[in-house]
Amino acid sequence: MLSLWHFPDRVCALIARHHEAILPDASPLERTLHAARGVADRLLVGADPESLEPSVAWLTDGLV
Repeated sequence: MLSLWHFPDRVCALIARHHEAILPDASPLERTLHAARGVADRLLVGADPESLEPSVAWLTDGLV
């Protein structure tokens, strides 16, 4: 669907594998997508937003 909307191939590929484990040398875009998915997953189950910090800290090199 994203390809039909003319999203860049790189973005389509990242989104296609967004449930795979992220590698330590992932690009900033991949880290952002992974963090956004984690935040969305937690918010959808009613998690306290304060509990998100530790889970995304490694994606941002501790800059949460």
